Amino acid sequence: MAIVYDMETDLRFMQGRQKGTEDAMAAGLIRGMQEGRQETRREAVQGLLRLGVLTVEQIATALDMPTDFVLNIQAGMERIN
Repeated sequence: MAIVYDMETDLRFMQGRQKGTEDAMAAGLIRGMQEGRQETRREAVQGLLRLGVLTVEQIATALDMPTDFVLNIQAGMERIN
């Protein structure tokens, strides 16, 4: 006689599924926050570059970021315009 066992009603299976869902949501939240911070940094650099008052090095120093990051954003802005 075959024993039939429905895994989807098993307590440990359901706990594992819940844990996996929680972990995925936490990872997604962290990634979204990181992307948001990156976008904020990009917008800050773009705003300062548009003003045209500071040099690339001054912007990088003021915002505590690598000069290459500022240069990449500046190059992207020049391609758009």
